[in-house]
Parts: sequence; structure tokens; C-alpha cells
Amino acid sequence: MLALTELTGWNVAYIRIGIEAFVLLAGWLLGGPVSFGTFLFCVTIGSMPAWRCRNAKRSQAACLDRPPALGRKG
Repeated sequence: MLALTELTGWNVAYIRIGIEAFVLLAGWLLGGPVSFGTFLFCVTIGSMPAWRCRNAKRSQAACLDRPPALGRKG
């Protein structure tokens, strides 16, 4: 996933949704059941890593910019 992001320059969410859609199609071609819930899962789980990466970067920046905590006295 991350290698494809580096190669193409596309957003992680688009790459992940593409991978999930490919797996969904392969499962359907092999005879697996596909319904609205399966498609919804494919789209939502594909966008979660991108959302999580943005939040992790923001949290990391906030933690690294914060001055070190001082020990309690007394």
C-alpha cells in the first residue's frame, strides 16, 4: 500500500480503496456473496488508514513540539 503510494504519488485512501475493490471483485468472481454491506465495508475500511495517518502525524507533531514535562516537586 505504501509502496504504491510512493510510486504513484496518489493518496493512501485511493490506493487502499483500490486494493479493497480488487479483493472484492476477486471474491465475487470466485463465487462469494457481495451485497451493499460488503461494498460499504470496502469503501469505509479503505479510507481509514489515510484518516488515521493524518491524525497520527498531527498527534506526533503536537507531542514533539511540546516542552518536556518536568517532574513533580514535593
